Amino acid sequence: MESYLNENYGEFCKALATIIADEGRGFAGRQMACLYFKNTLAAQSNQVQTEKHDRWKALDGTIRQEINEKLLQTLANISSVVKALAGVSPELREVLIIHS
Repeated sequence: MESYLNENYGEFCKALATIIADEGRGFAGRQMACLYFKNTLAAQSNQVQTEKHDRWKALDGTIRQEINEKLLQTLANISSVVKALAGVSPELREVLIIHS
């Protein structure tokens, strides 16, 4: 999975966003997708954090916008289950809003 992430970062993030937005999927799968997506953007080390943000910002704007729209629409129109998932990663919301 890590090699696919490195080789196809934009497609990988779009796939995770699709899983997160799919209310037909189970809670555990959506939760894992949220956590994995957050981990593609957030890090403990400032240097790694900057590298991850730079990789996100380097994505084609169309891909970033598609991911942003899917995730922000999901946050706006979702059940309490997904709102609880969103609470796991406030830094994810911050990154999406700041770098969209």
